[in-house]
Amino acid sequence: MKVLRALCIFAFLAVAFAAPPMPDSVVNAQEAIRDLWQLAHEGIFMNTLPWRYRDLQAKWADFLYHEGPGIVNSYYDAKFPYWTAGARWHGKPRFLRMVTFADTKTYSFRPSHDAMKPEVAALLVQRFAEKMPIPKTEWGKDLSLAQPGTTKSHPHSADR
Repeated sequence: MKVLRALCIFAFLAVAFAAPPMPDSVVNAQEAIRDLWQLAHEGIFMNTLPWRYRDLQAKWADFLYHEGPGIVNSYYDAKFPYWTAGARWHGKPRFLRMVTFADTKTYSFRPSHDAMKPEVAALLVQRFAEKMPIPKTEWGKDLSLAQPGTTKSHPHSADR
């Protein structure tokens, strides 16, 4: 009976603290963006990316610097329109320092203690994913190997 109760509690906690479903813009983005979104929900936000994501660093930094402050301010202004201390308590100054690169240390937080911090971090990643072009894997969907002037139904026709 105690084991069953423990399993029920574990299942409840797993559902309660699970990350929300990944938005389509993130699902269809590069692996690095999907990883950043997942890390945000685990309590980690980075403005300086690890070496394996070096190809994305310049675009990420440019996005954060130019669009990040507006996203952070809009989020916290909507949540705390008349209570600036609440915005400070829930991480607004730290996120603003990070998106302007006044602070380049990885921001670690506990999503179980403050649900707003992972929301802000994931929102930044999601908006970045929406700005990024479609990954190269999507580029060739409509391409054909047919020679110019041939029909799609007979791409290998030698009579033409």
